[in-house]
Amino acid sequence: MIRNCHARAMACLAVLATALPLAAEGASRSRAGRSDNPTGRFPLGSTLTLGLVAGYTLTPDYRTGFVGIYNEGTVTYNGSAELGLPPLVAHNVHRASYLRPYPSRPLLGVSAETELASRVSLQASVLFRQLIEASDTIWTEPSQLLYSEPTQRLYYGDFERRWHKPKDIWEIPVLLKYRFGALHGKAARVRPFVGAGPAFWIENNRRPRERVRDPHHGVVAAIGFDAHWRKWTLSPQASYTRWATDADPRLSKNQVQITIGFSF
Repeated sequence: MIRNCHARAMACLAVLATALPLAAEGASRSRAGRSDNPTGRFPLGSTLTLGLVAGYTLTPDYRTGFVGIYNEGTVTYNGSAELGLPPLVAHNVHRASYLRPYPSRPLLGVSAETELASRVSLQASVLFRQLIEASDTIWTEPSQLLYSEPTQRLYYGDFERRWHKPKDIWEIPVLLKYRFGALHGKAARVRPFVGAGPAFWIENNRRPRERVRDPHHGVVAAIGFDAHWRKWTLSPQASYTRWATDADPRLSKNQVQITIGFSF
């Protein structure tokens, strides 16, 4: 899984290494032509900025809540003299499962932004991240054969904590951004902005027989600022996404992320 993440990151870097020189050339031509356009408005695509994006999701991906109670019936085990486990016969065994929060993993991606007007721009990002589902299971009596890594032995238990296989997703937020501050003359070193627009995400892998409509969709709102230093631009941003209800009902509908963009 980690190798796949590294491979995707290297692919993104390769695309940027090819496209950034072209973007820089287009931006320089645009800056050269601004003096001939006193209105401060430029045609769509007159400037194009590409960059890297990294960040973190502050909210859990899955809701905390009750999953269900299941009847396991009769559980039997012949035991093991070598392991010191006696035979086990348990009747009418039930188990209860609960979803619980699990910290999200970092996200990494690329972004592209083009000017629409003097203070208005359109930005689209492609972010890769993973969803991790964690659950706790409780049995009505110690009837589950478990393995303890610290002691390296098997035992009978009535509680189990599990982390399921992560889901790889591509998240695509599209923001219509408005920047504050004057565009004419010398650019400000810090320019705050607000933005809003649609958001989508597509699962790269999912469990067999899992029926989930792709892509998932929602709306996103963001606030942040651009910090300019020489030819570099850092763009810290906080965003809130409200996902629609067509996705997995166990998923959290509210998502808060912090990201930082890097471009030149």
